[in-house]
Amino acid sequence: MFPLQVSQHLDLNLSTLATAVLSKPVELLQLSLLERSTIQMTQTTDATATCPGMVNAIAYWYNIHFLEGIPAVSTANSTSHVSQAAILFQSHLPVCDGQIIKLLIRFHQGLIHVEPLQDGDYSQAV
Repeated sequence: MFPLQVSQHLDLNLSTLATAVLSKPVELLQLSLLERSTIQMTQTTDATATCPGMVNAIAYWYNIHFLEGIPAVSTANSTSHVSQAAILFQSHLPVCDGQIIKLLIRFHQGLIHVEPLQDGDYSQAV
């Protein structure tokens, strides 16, 4: 990636981009705007590759729940007025079918940062 290139692209319509889906959707992060403890978070999550390929970005969307019993607002819906977003990786990550991809997720001051962890990089998650 060019050093001055942004790592996040917001307001994307993923259905208009040429993409290859390499895993099933996984929950990256669950936040509660009512709890101060979620203002800054670091955690890891796993995704399993469902086919071989090169991972160069993670697309993500939001499901926003306002009140119990009221349908959530979802940016995964192509008819929503809010679109999806994607985080670009600095380098491409080759994956094989069935490979576990460990992701480091950081949430700080309203920004989500996701990066793949290589074997042995798990100490970064602290």
